Amino acid sequence: MTSSTSTAAASAAAGKSRSPVMLFLSLSRALGNLAEVVQWKGDKMATECQSPEQARSLDQEKGGHEAGVALPAGALSEKEAELLRRRFEEFLKSFFTLTQATGTDVMAVWRQKLQKVRAKYPAHLCKGSADKYTAYVERLANKDAGRGGEECGGKASEEEQKRILAEAAAAEAAAAEAAAAASTESSATTSSDSDGGGENPEAEGETATKRRKVEAEGSSSMTPSGEEALETRSLLRCLVKERDWDQFHTSRNLLLALTGEIGEVAEEIQKMAEDPAGGDEEKRAFQMKELGGEVADCWSYIVRFCDVSGIDLGGICEGLGK
Repeated sequence: MTSSTSTAAASAAAGKSRSPVMLFLSLSRALGNLAEVVQWKGDKMATECQSPEQARSLDQEKGGHEAGVALPAGALSEKEAELLRRRFEEFLKSFFTLTQATGTDVMAVWRQKLQKVRAKYPAHLCKGSADKYTAYVERLANKDAGRGGEECGGKASEEEQKRILAEAAAAEAAAAEAAAAASTESSATTSSDSDGGGENPEAEGETATKRRKVEAEGSSSMTPSGEEALETRSLLRCLVKERDWDQFHTSRNLLLALTGEIGEVAEEIQKMAEDPAGGDEEKRAFQMKELGGEVADCWSYIVRFCDVSGIDLGGICEGLGK
């Protein structure tokens, strides 16, 4: 084999290993390794409420020594917490490698998805419920039919679904606009007392502006920075609090949800591999839109998992970006 042939073969092998399909296999392995750390911890993990003394005590307990501190159920030892952080970092690196390879701007698709989620799951209709949006659609359709003296059996018609979703989205938008106006007024009167340490959903606009500036200068990596990770966390905390979803967001539930969304990403990548867009720009745009929606869902669950599991996502994103 000649030198040029060897080089060509090596390049082909390297290209294949960097294909979305191969990168997804690496991501799946990293997700499995992450799940292994938390699989027997039950619904609650207490990494964020542990002191170093508690963590070391649990290490001693697992080593057969007497523990001097009572620990919460599902707590991670110091070694386990470090293993969780390390495996999560490996998973996130694989996730970003895949999104970069497919040309997916994580924050751009996530911001679009956030608006859709807010509209599809209005707080006044979904508060305290883990049901899919179709549950309240069916409920309202039945209620509307009952007002007319008619029995409403089966699923709501497509027209009814569209109408109810549009009305719900309009109500949510109006509530959000009113809340934003109240927040602006409040900020104007209390800005001198602000120390900048709290959660600030309004930071979304400022961070997005910075990102657009970076993109205009041609240096965007399409992966979230540490600042953008914290922005996402802040906005999701507000979304979850408004809908009383904290009760459902345990580490295990969020990791299971993330696993399901990773499966959705696999489906889109499989479609792209089996039916390439080639030079069909319209088809390519559709495929990227579908993939972007699933990537956005993954990012939401990644951020929430870190938030409830005590993982410093902002720090990890900053480290990966260097």
